[in-house]
Amino acid sequence: MDGEKEKQFDLRPARVKASEQADKIDSIEKYPDQAEGHPQDHDEDLLRDQIRDLSQAQSKNFPQDQREGLFRDKNNFMYAPGEAIEEAAPLDPDIELKESLIETDIKFVGRIFSVEQNKVLLSDGRHSRREIVRHPGGACVLAMDNNQNIFMVRQFRLAFDRITLELPAGKLDTGEDPLSCAKRELYEETGIAAEDWRELATIMPTPGYSDELISIFLAEDLTRGEKNCDDGEFVSLVRLPLHDAMQMVLNGSIMDAKTCIGILLAARLA
Repeated sequence: MDGEKEKQFDLRPARVKASEQADKIDSIEKYPDQAEGHPQDHDEDLLRDQIRDLSQAQSKNFPQDQREGLFRDKNNFMYAPGEAIEEAAPLDPDIELKESLIETDIKFVGRIFSVEQNKVLLSDGRHSRREIVRHPGGACVLAMDNNQNIFMVRQFRLAFDRITLELPAGKLDTGEDPLSCAKRELYEETGIAAEDWRELATIMPTPGYSDELISIFLAEDLTRGEKNCDDGEFVSLVRLPLHDAMQMVLNGSIMDAKTCIGILLAARLA
């Protein structure tokens, strides 16, 4: 099919010279190189305009899918190296991105997530495999007091073999909504309760291989109680000025994605 399109929509200048349609919009042979009154760079601009006009006239005679192919071919020809990207970058149709699920094979079911391997049909007719982590989702809380101090937790993360500084967060229990999860996790990890709650964003932390969604909340009007972490969970509480936390995000000291986003969104509101 691609070969047929190339034969039908060949937009090289040689085809333009030989076509009857080119005669209707003035043959490029009327403007030979270095002709009097027509410097060569002007001739090249005229050639580009004629090819553009010709391709638009041709495209009206073909179905939509063929016109899209023509549009991409024309853009690839017309755009020259060195052009500004905002002028040169063509827009590709999203229809070519869609994948259709054929079958699913569950490989692992754990306490927090499951792993499956999916067979998919690509838009070009080929098959491929996609490994996906299915996760119930979670909630994250940026708790801020009246002096714009925020409360974070330090904990050990085995995946990176290091202690990280993060906002309090956790996964949703079965049937639990994100706000209820946020309130529960904040109190369990820090002993803090809040009267004022606002959702800042819902993010996809790793869309390349997981369906996890994390809702990020801002919690204010705080009161302090006693923390009650999950069995086997050990965290230490840290109070930090919001401005200092933002600087730590910007200089790379804080790397956890949900924490970075929560801090930057809260700093924008502060």
